Order: sequence, then C-alpha cells, then structure tokens
Amino acid sequence: MGGVFSSDDTRDVILLPEDIIITPAAQERIKKASLAGEPPEPVRSSDSDLSFQLKYERELENEYNARLRLIEQRNEELFKQAAEEYTRTVERLENKYMRSTPGGCCTAAEQRVEDCYKNNPGRPLQCSQLVKEYIRCVNNFRVATARKEVSSPA
Repeated sequence: MGGVFSSDDTRDVILLPEDIIITPAAQERIKKASLAGEPPEPVRSSDSDLSFQLKYERELENEYNARLRLIEQRNEELFKQAAEEYTRTVERLENKYMRSTPGGCCTAAEQRVEDCYKNNPGRPLQCSQLVKEYIRCVNNFRVATARKEVSSPA
C-alpha cells in the first residue's frame, strides 16, 4: 500500500467462496432487503421533536441577546469612564501648561498695529515702527511672566 516497508512486487490474493463465512442473521437481512425492492422511508422528525428544537433555538437566541446587552452596557460604562478620564487629563494639562493671561497683553499696541494696516493698505512698511513697539511689549511681557513662574513654583 505504498508504505516504507512495502516492496515493488505485487501479488494477487484469491478468495474462494468457501473461505467467506456469512452468519445466518446477515443472510436473513440480505434476503429481506432484496425482497423489499423499495428503499425504506426516511425517518421523519415528529412535531414534538421540531417544537423541542425550536424551543431550544429560542432559548439560545435569548441567552445570546442577554449576553449582547450585557456586553453593550459594559462597553458604554467603559466609554464613559474613558471620556471622563480624558476630560480630567485635558483640564489638568491645560491648568498646568496653558495659563491664560487676564485681559491679554499689549492690547493697545496690537490695536494700533491693526489700525495702521487698515489705514495704509498696500503699504505695510508704514507700520513697521508700531510693529516693533508691539514686539517689544510682547517680549517684555514674556520675560515678566517667566520671572513670576521662576520665583513662585507651581
């Protein structure tokens, strides 16, 4: 049969009818099958079997729906927790790193620069002195803010 220990030589096996033994019960079954002529009717499920199967399928579906609802509830709770944690983290980082300046800095100088640009369209060099003053004001504000942070650590 193609095994490792088989040889390439083939040999024929001859079975004689005398060598085959059939039990009387097997002979009887063969006779009945040949006399019947028709195949036996397929076994049909009874209505009780079908209703039992349907009941089982409904219970299974209800169980899966209950599991699905439970998983969805857990997912919703986890999402809410994650959203709250995200919000708290953002607020903490904003409070730590993005301190707002009350009223802004150098608003008067900024307004003068904007007015100059509006009054001199196409001639931005006319406003260069005001821009320099604005930049100086912003830099002074940054230095003052940095000194406050160094002297009073958060």
